[in-house]
Amino acid sequence: MSDGDYGDHGFGSDLQSPSGDMSHGDRQGQDRDHQHGGSENATASATDLRNRTGILSEDRKIEIHVQSHGACDVKQLFFREAERLGMVAIHVQRPNLVPEDRREKKILDWDAFSPPDDERTMPFGHYKGATGWTRLWKEYWHLGKRREPWKFWTPLEPDFSQRTWIDILCVTWCYNELGDLETKFSLEVRSLYAWDVALGKWVHDEFHCERHKQVAKKLAKAMLDSIAAHKPLVYATRVREQWRSERLAASVAASRSVEPVSAATAAAPAAQTPPPAAKPTTTTGTPVPKPCAGSAPCDLGGQPASGADISRLLGC
Repeated sequence: MSDGDYGDHGFGSDLQSPSGDMSHGDRQGQDRDHQHGGSENATASATDLRNRTGILSEDRKIEIHVQSHGACDVKQLFFREAERLGMVAIHVQRPNLVPEDRREKKILDWDAFSPPDDERTMPFGHYKGATGWTRLWKEYWHLGKRREPWKFWTPLEPDFSQRTWIDILCVTWCYNELGDLETKFSLEVRSLYAWDVALGKWVHDEFHCERHKQVAKKLAKAMLDSIAAHKPLVYATRVREQWRSERLAASVAASRSVEPVSAATAAAPAAQTPPPAAKPTTTTGTPVPKPCAGSAPCDLGGQPASGADISRLLGC
């Protein structure tokens, strides 16, 4: 069996999952980020992505975020798009690459893959009192090849001579009260060092790194379009638009300068008004929406009526 087909090339021992020990190349990359303030920039960029639907590209890492979408199995969408772009899973042949797919019966924080699970930064769609579930999964893929290229009908196989792969991580949050979902999907190109005889040093294979970076960009765009194509419930869209308007109005009001108050006005006693009845509200003051109850139909355009219905639909 030739190296080009299933040669190890150090893949089995050096390749680590995102939560495992860093390889030599990863440590060097982290040192460079630290020297140039990369961690602070990454934090600012991640915050920017959380507040919008779109794509964020940073060298070898690409993240997409869809703030609100309808019921869909994001993992199945990924399988379809990845196979269309000529990618294959490699964790089947490399037991030290451990895929993951789990569900938590609560809304986890924005950085759901990193403990603890109770950090203050929550996903964009979160509101006070939100209930639902979170799905986290990760896999490892790279560009495949055929043993005989002219046999285009044969299946693609892993090509470990590339020494390059892509970490796939995805988090989807489902909100029971509104019945919509939110997804953060990331791809990160990783590679192992190889000894370059001509240069006399350890280097990355830039050719294969660049190929995987290009396919990662195409995959991110395809995933964004595929997820966003699943529209959220009419009710969810209406409520979230109302909240967005309230946040914008509050931001505008806070940015305005306070008008000067005369001494007479300041000295006048404030009118005594009874406090309003306490109601469960969101952070913006909007009452927390209630899921549809009973047999009365809701105006949801024939779509699932709540997050619980979506859970049943997706088998969660």
